[in-house]
Amino acid sequence: MITVDKINKHTLEYRCSCGITGECMFKPPEGNVIMLLEIKCPMCGSLEHLKLMKYDSEKSKKLLNNNDSELHWTIVIDNKIKEEK
Repeated sequence: MITVDKINKHTLEYRCSCGITGECMFKPPEGNVIMLLEIKCPMCGSLEHLKLMKYDSEKSKKLLNNNDSELHWTIVIDNKIKEEK
């Protein structure tokens, strides 16, 4: 099972139940969107689907939450192990 620790712009840090800490870099689409992201652990192959929101204001966030917003698959650029236990 993969658990997200931190999201910083286009990089997501996560932990997997197999003991690794990983880093996933992704390319978000333009604008205010709801993104779908698939992370696969490089060590054990565990797979997790995430739903992330990208917005530039609280008003945009509310619009994304209230409307039937289109979902966008996000391109994973790099997914690597940062640390093994």
